[in-house]
Amino acid sequence: MLMSSMNDHRYALDVYGKWVDAKKTEYQKYSSFFCDCPDRHRMRLVKPSGDLGKRPFCDYFAHNVKRMKLSHDNDSVTPAPTCASGGESDLHRRAKHVLREMVGQYRFTTFRCLQCRDEECEETVGCSVTIEVRSADGRWRYDCLLKRDNTPVAALEVVHTHLTGEEKASAVRAGGLKIAEFRAQDVLDIVGKGGVVQLENLLVRLGRCHACLLKRSIQWLLACYSDERKELIQREMAEFYNYMRADELRRSREHADKLECILREADVVKRCKLLLARGLRSGVRLCIPEVGTVTCSETEEWEYGLLGSGFNTPLNTTHVCIVILQDGIDVRSLKLRWNYNGIERRFYLFINCATILQRLSTVMEEGWSLCLRDCRPHKQFQRHMGREPVPKNRQGTCDSWYGGVFATYW
Repeated sequence: MLMSSMNDHRYALDVYGKWVDAKKTEYQKYSSFFCDCPDRHRMRLVKPSGDLGKRPFCDYFAHNVKRMKLSHDNDSVTPAPTCASGGESDLHRRAKHVLREMVGQYRFTTFRCLQCRDEECEETVGCSVTIEVRSADGRWRYDCLLKRDNTPVAALEVVHTHLTGEEKASAVRAGGLKIAEFRAQDVLDIVGKGGVVQLENLLVRLGRCHACLLKRSIQWLLACYSDERKELIQREMAEFYNYMRADELRRSREHADKLECILREADVVKRCKLLLARGLRSGVRLCIPEVGTVTCSETEEWEYGLLGSGFNTPLNTTHVCIVILQDGIDVRSLKLRWNYNGIERRFYLFINCATILQRLSTVMEEGWSLCLRDCRPHKQFQRHMGREPVPKNRQGTCDSWYGGVFATYW
C-alpha cells in the first residue's frame, strides 16, 4: 500500500523529464513522477479532497512507501527514500521553481558603477532556466542556470539561510558567467505581480563603467598632454633664451672686433669719425642747441666731421653738420664752410674729439642711454650764431672749452 511521507513536494519530474506543478497536473491513477535528486525516486500525485470545515489542503507530490505484513501481529513499513536534497527547505525549493516558471517576468542588476551610479540589468525575456546544474569543472552546483538561445548566461542562486561564498562567485565570473543571488522570500513575492519585476541581486559587481573609465582615461591623457606641453614650452623658451644669448654674444663679439679695428686707426680724426658713425647707428643721441635731442640713423663723412641724416623727428634740414674738434684746429678755416650745402648755423653741432674717444671707445650694449652735447660755451655759441659781435681790439686770443682750446676771436 502506498502512503504519503512528510517530505512532500509541489513540483516533480514526469516521465519525459519535464517539471510539472501538482496544482496544474490532472490526476491519473497510474501516472509516474520522480523527485529531483540524482536517484530519481518515484513519487505520486496527491490531491486531497479539502472537505468543508476541515483544514484546507494543497496538491502535492509524495514519495512512495510500502507497508509490508510480516506476521499476523506486526506490520513493517519501509521508510521513505532519503533524497540528496533532503536538507533543502521547502521555501528554497519553491523559490527555484518560481524562477523557472516566471522566467521573462523578472530582471536583476549585475553591475553598478560607483562613480555615475549607472547600472547594467539582465533581462530574462526569451530565456530559459534549468534547475540544479553542475558547473563545467564539476566543482560547483548552481541552484538555477539562466540560458539564452541555449547558451548559459548567468548562475542564479537562492538564499534562505546561507549566502554564497566569494570563492564560488569569483569562480563563476572567471568561467565567463554572471552570477546573481536572491532572497527566497523576494522570489516568492513576485508571484501574481504583473509586468517585469526587479529582483534585488545580493552579488552585484561594483566598479566603474566603460564610460567612466574612458572619461578618466581622457582626463589622464589631457593631464599628461598638459604636463608635456608645459615641459615642451619650457624647453622651447630655454632654447629661445639660449639662442638669444648666443646671438647677443655673437653681436658683442662682432662689435668688439669692429671696435678693435677702429681703435687701430692711427689718424685721431679718422678714428673719431668712425667711432661717432658707429655710435649714431647704435642709437647715440645728439643734443643740438635750440633744436633738441635727435638721433641720426645715417651718416657720411665730410672734411670737418660727419653729416647726419635719417632723423627720428622731422627737422627743417636734410643734414646736420657734426664738427669734430681737436686741439690746435684752425677755426678761421671753419668760417668759410658755415653754409655747407645750404645748412643753417643752428644745425651745426661741435663735439670735442677727446669726448668721442672717452665715451665711444667701449662696446655699447644700449646706445640710447648716451647723449652727446655741443661743447661750445654759451658766449661762443651766441657769437657763432651772430647774436653777439666780436670785439675788434681782441684778435688772436683763445677761449677754453671742454678738454682743449677753442680759438674764437680773430
